[in-house]
Amino acid sequence: MKQLKHEIVGKKKTKLIELVSVKERMNKKESEKGQEVTIAFLVGAGSRFPAILKASKKPNSPFAISVVVSHKKESPAGVELARKEGIPAFYFNYVQLKTRLGGKLERREYDQLLGAVLTQTNYSPQGVFMAGWDLVVSENFLNYFERS
Repeated sequence: MKQLKHEIVGKKKTKLIELVSVKERMNKKESEKGQEVTIAFLVGAGSRFPAILKASKKPNSPFAISVVVSHKKESPAGVELARKEGIPAFYFNYVQLKTRLGGKLERREYDQLLGAVLTQTNYSPQGVFMAGWDLVVSENFLNYFERS
């Protein structure tokens, strides 16, 4: 299986993480038709999400949307649209979450919480796609999605 390497630049090191290439699934064999990759979409305000949603509804779409998450305070074209379409969607704003926890939340912990939430059985994404998510994620998040 072809894999897409995504370079993540940290403080002093670079880590290569292998992610399944959705493009490969788009070129799937006739015998595999109907098999979809479930994707969690991380969005900002959601301006790119309507096109993603439209693509997911095409008859031979290689992916299905399992959940939509925004780190912004508002996401009318992302979270709100997903909810209207019956797709699980929620806000996961770092500043608001940190405030709720009395100011005791490091970014590493936020990333770890996000990874834990996304990998719950009710979402079970096979991949994560960041479309407008403008927060750099740490290894604490990426470790939830590493392939063996």
